[in-house]
Amino acid sequence: MKIIQNLAGLGDMSEQIIAADFLLNAKATVRDYGTILSESSSPEIRQVLRKQLDAAITMQERIQKYMTTRNYYQIYSPSELIHSGRKNNSTYMDLQ
Repeated sequence: MKIIQNLAGLGDMSEQIIAADFLLNAKATVRDYGTILSESSSPEIRQVLRKQLDAAITMQERIQKYMTTRNYYQIYSPSELIHSGRKNNSTYMDLQ
């Protein structure tokens, strides 16, 4: 992994970018399950969707905790969260 990071010129940033991508996808999954659940009328389907939503929320929390413990995600500091998001976006755009 370190070789790929160095070849891409990212150093330790790639782990943060990958984690941020996972977090964005996890948040989108939670949002999508919530939307689908709220629009479903079948009790059986709603029960399945609730389980899927709970699993998605748990995954989002795990990713967020992982990022927070590594100082990749500053959930309790809005200014740091914005700065980190801008930094990740800038790095991502440089890869394009």
